Amino acid sequence: MILIFSQAEFEYTTDVIYEWIVHLGGNVRRVNGRSLMESKNFKISFSSSDRDLTLNDINPDDVSIIWYRRWMGQYSFDKKNDVNIFLKREFHSLSQYFFSCFSTDKWYNKDSYQKDYASKSEQLFFANKNGFKIPTTIITTSKKELLKFIEQHNSVIMKPIGDIDTFHDKVQKKNLAPFTERVDKCILSELKDTFFPTLFQREIKKKLEIRVFFDKGDIYSMAIFSAANKETEIDFRQYDNQLPNRNVPFRLTTKEEKKIKKFMKDVDLQTGSLDLIFDLNNELYFLEVNPLGQFGMVSSPCNYNIEKAIAEKLILIDNEKNKNTTFKKNEAR
Repeated sequence: MILIFSQAEFEYTTDVIYEWIVHLGGNVRRVNGRSLMESKNFKISFSSSDRDLTLNDINPDDVSIIWYRRWMGQYSFDKKNDVNIFLKREFHSLSQYFFSCFSTDKWYNKDSYQKDYASKSEQLFFANKNGFKIPTTIITTSKKELLKFIEQHNSVIMKPIGDIDTFHDKVQKKNLAPFTERVDKCILSELKDTFFPTLFQREIKKKLEIRVFFDKGDIYSMAIFSAANKETEIDFRQYDNQLPNRNVPFRLTTKEEKKIKKFMKDVDLQTGSLDLIFDLNNELYFLEVNPLGQFGMVSSPCNYNIEKAIAEKLILIDNEKNKNTTFKKNEAR
């Protein structure tokens, strides 16, 4: 059986892969984080020699392969903020143990509950180690150090140190997310002498952006022509819905693809969305990898049909493991 772990809302990619598996005749079950939270029959029991898991009649021994894509999403456990924070920590610990009930060889890709993904600073280290050019980067709390950095590199951008996450703004009544932004006079004027640790990079003037989805050795690349649009020249995620960027299939060289494969092995990721850029001199720079980045935005415009390809892989793995299990049982007889 194929088991999918995902979140209940805003996960179109998971919906499509699930539908493809069903359409292709695969045996699949899906469990969202909210299902675990709201399940009426969830139970983990312990004894001195064993542990028993009950959730929606799923037996971990029947699971051949697990595909993970997010887990809870935006969920409030309690109206009181301090209680909500405590319950989130509790649910995180529960999820860690829940996932550990499934043996490591059953995971198609790694989840963040059992092992932290490489931070952006670690990513830059491993990218550089594997031959990628990277922007000059500092993380600092000092306005004085930032001004020195700007003096050295002229144009500087700031971005989150960790993975980008969304949060709900009650005043604006919409979900917001941090973006990469150029450090201008307005930002500098508002900065105090010391501030929260922030990541700054020399801005690389780009010719075009490359979004790569990596899936267990398969590489799907797309070129994004975002440099000519003022809305997207710094970060293509600040979408211009009036004048969308042109997105086309793109083929990296064999050498560049080898670098990606070595890098992904070093950061211990089986899947992920990589952001790269070509500068004005056609030099390729590594920016970051998002282990759970969207790939529908690459699949659809480029006609890669990645969702179907993943569904086929999961079915193949499930069928092969079932054959091996049947063979071993027959052999034992």
